[in-house]
Amino acid sequence: MNRSSIVQEYVTLATNEKGNLLSYYGLIGVVVSSITDLRLNGIVALENKKLEIKKNLPDELHYLVSLYEYLLEKPRTMNKVMEDYFMGMTDKRAKRLMADIGEALIADGFAVKGSGGIFGKKEVYTSWRISEKP
Repeated sequence: MNRSSIVQEYVTLATNEKGNLLSYYGLIGVVVSSITDLRLNGIVALENKKLEIKKNLPDELHYLVSLYEYLLEKPRTMNKVMEDYFMGMTDKRAKRLMADIGEALIADGFAVKGSGGIFGKKEVYTSWRISEKP
């Protein structure tokens, strides 16, 4: 894999053969590594303990658009980001971010889409390092 982003590498390493993150904490890692990618690319900066957008999201990080748009609304602390992504009634923000990252991995040829969960209705993204390469 060409190093495109920390979060993409994290997702390929943190998913099991069924395409599931190894634990609930794995999803937290997805959000943290996404923020790290935004910071390393100068897109966000930590100002007065809050994450603030400093420049536009480049095309190569298009899969982080949901997080970018969320941070664009107003500066937020890391604690507030984690609360909004995980402490609400649903974790829909985190799931959308994961789906966007998974779709980007598929487009780059590093993952395949499948179905998982108890009833097979959950979309999962399995790394090519585990599954057969498409």
